[in-house]
Amino acid sequence: MQPEWRAALDRLATLIEEASGRHAHTMDTVLPSLELIRASTVETHVIADAALLAIRCRELFDALREERDAARHRSAALAVLNAIGAGLAAEHPSRTEAAGAAAIKLGDNLKALLAYWRSKCGARAMPARRDIDPAEIPRLLPWVMLLDAQLGRVRYRLVGARIENAYGIAMTGKSIEEILPQGRLSFAQRTTSLTFADGCRLASYCPMITARGIEFGATRLMLPLSDDGAHVDMILGGLDLPEDVGSDKDPPLGIETSLQRDRFAMEIL
Repeated sequence: MQPEWRAALDRLATLIEEASGRHAHTMDTVLPSLELIRASTVETHVIADAALLAIRCRELFDALREERDAARHRSAALAVLNAIGAGLAAEHPSRTEAAGAAAIKLGDNLKALLAYWRSKCGARAMPARRDIDPAEIPRLLPWVMLLDAQLGRVRYRLVGARIENAYGIAMTGKSIEEILPQGRLSFAQRTTSLTFADGCRLASYCPMITARGIEFGATRLMLPLSDDGAHVDMILGGLDLPEDVGSDKDPPLGIETSLQRDRFAMEIL
């Protein structure tokens, strides 16, 4: 007998088809995630894929807000998404998504960034962009980035100099699709979607290997920002790399560097 959340996926597919109408271009972004989750077992990527699906479904129903039945479809679909999330969490309760993974160790810069973000929260679940003052964290700025989401695409709003050096390309103003090779793009979409969709404070550890066979680990931090205290509109991100990896002529996170998927880890903080 299939789990209840799989039955919920079938109901969601029906709702999307009923509501899509003339919006075939939006359906093109929703259906791949829908089918991916439907075909998956509950393992490393599935919860993140569900969050990505949630974002795309919300975009679809926002686009349909002027349609006669949009409100009904939107409400029903979001209820189904909540049921899916509850089912996934029940079958996969671990907060760290990797086989046998321990808690991710943050370096000094990422610890300081997390502490700074928490200090700006006050009584809120997350601070706003206006609360983040670069003058208060000058030592961290080379390893800090700001991301936003526009029309379903995550874009680098501001990127620290050391991060751009690590990628070997100017990143500010570009989308993650313009920067990352396909093998790493899906992972970035999963991690950013968890923060944008659910306000997760997310740490990830990514074992990488360069074209020259050099192996190293990249640790990232994704922290939500919200102007209204409820909906995430930006991400404050941080990156930590070993000091002895790469150079300006051989950027460690260049397009030829690949992610070792079987060893990565994500943790909701």
